[in-house]
Amino acid sequence: MSADGSLVWAHVIGGLQGDPETEDGQELWVVVDARRGTALGHAETSTTASNSAHTHHPDTGQMGLSIGEGEEGSPALWGHWDGSELTVDEIGIERVILDADPTGRHVLTTRRVTGGPGPPLL
Repeated sequence: MSADGSLVWAHVIGGLQGDPETEDGQELWVVVDARRGTALGHAETSTTASNSAHTHHPDTGQMGLSIGEGEEGSPALWGHWDGSELTVDEIGIERVILDADPTGRHVLTTRRVTGGPGPPLL
């Protein structure tokens, strides 16, 4: 959910109903109007996730997404919604986004470390 509650950001396996540009099995990052429940925009993540986590930003039009794929090369992404288009930047491979500062100028990340058997250690 965005800071003001107007948008829902979702990492989903597509395709999106009624959108011929998306395909079944494709992973998408979708921005949804929270009041109407309609998809406003989406971007393909080019991932095969086993988990993901969103990181809120004080600007409603921005959100972080850390994706775990269960193998090396898992990306951390930063999304920008300008009201008509979702653009996505990769901010690191094998990074996890922890937080954004209240001004929105800085993002805290850490590297993903595997500690042998068991879940990854941060």
